[in-house]
Amino acid sequence: MTLARRSRRADRHLARPVTRLAPGTEEWTALAPTVAAKRLNAPGPTADLVARWVTDGCALVRLTPAGDPAAGDRLPDASLAEPPRAAPVVRATRRPFRLHRVRRR
Repeated sequence: MTLARRSRRADRHLARPVTRLAPGTEEWTALAPTVAAKRLNAPGPTADLVARWVTDGCALVRLTPAGDPAAGDRLPDASLAEPPRAAPVVRATRRPFRLHRVRRR
């Protein structure tokens, strides 16, 4: 399965392969306690939480990177940020509110 996130622009998208880890596998045994330890609102100890995930059939899903990460010379030189779109709803800047008159020197 592949998880895809598309931006507003159609030319850029992010796709990552998704893997579901089954309880009892080597990856599950290594990763489930780590994920459970980071749950701040989890009731009880980490081992009980992992055991409950196994009995309830909860999914532990891993997103794996696709390809090599961009680094060094492969990073773009210019910013990829788009300029803000022009909008017809532009407000004029209001003068600051003053309770009393301020004398000008």
